[in-house]
Amino acid sequence: MAANITASAVVEKIRGQAPATWMAGTSEGFECGDGNVNVTGIVTVWTPTIQSLQKAISLKHNLIISMEPPFWRENGTVKTEVSMGAPTTKVLEANSVYQFKKKLIDDNGLVVWRFNENYKALPSNPRLNALARTLGYKDQNTQATQKLASLSAAVYTIPEVSLMDLAKKARDSANAKALRVLGEPGEKVKSVALMPGYVTDADIMAMVHDKNVDAIVCGEACEWEAFEYAEDWITAGWGKGMIMLGRAVSEDPGAQELATWMRSFISDVPVSGIAVGEPFSYIPSHKA
Repeated sequence: MAANITASAVVEKIRGQAPATWMAGTSEGFECGDGNVNVTGIVTVWTPTIQSLQKAISLKHNLIISMEPPFWRENGTVKTEVSMGAPTTKVLEANSVYQFKKKLIDDNGLVVWRFNENYKALPSNPRLNALARTLGYKDQNTQATQKLASLSAAVYTIPEVSLMDLAKKARDSANAKALRVLGEPGEKVKSVALMPGYVTDADIMAMVHDKNVDAIVCGEACEWEAFEYAEDWITAGWGKGMIMLGRAVSEDPGAQELATWMRSFISDVPVSGIAVGEPFSYIPSHKA
């Protein structure tokens, strides 16, 4: 396939697929490179790690579409997540890892476009639905889910299973080697609130406010906010458990589904979804 489309034209094609819901004033935009560059191929990935950039280079794909920025902090005035320790520009640019990564991007002519809020708001909801399929959640509670539309979250009814078996199935289905479980392992679960990525205590309050959920399954949560709220929610008798899959594990299915979606309206160049993969290892307890 000949490269006859620019990076900016790709963005416009994406925007054209959701004109009714597209939001302005977001964190999205070109993080690296020039939007006028001709695209040789497109990679979708939840976060542009050095490894994923190297994979894109090996595929000869020069446009990276990612949910997160490449340099570990948000540059603009719009922030999608709270950061407790973002470095200053001066500190960042003096950093050896930054310099290595920036050189890799520049030397290979890569263009990085951040696709965040409007990605989460796509009517087809690839981020949520791909993770649900990966985990085997099919029976969505429509009434409960309607209340969570703005969170890109959903409530599912599942066959009754112990919290531990639910966690084991998630581990095996998503290759979540280092997931964490909160709650008594033997508790029976019949309903699950699912939200990919980072969840706040406000997110959890919205998901479980009316006792229609036994367990929360998410990517990650801050231990001194949402994690503590979930622990109190369980102790108070409202809920039964929380499973943290890990951020990469929860986001990878959506990034790959995004590539599938884009191939339905972009045929000028190849589009590939890249999984970052589980970055953590698990060290068994001495009691195991």
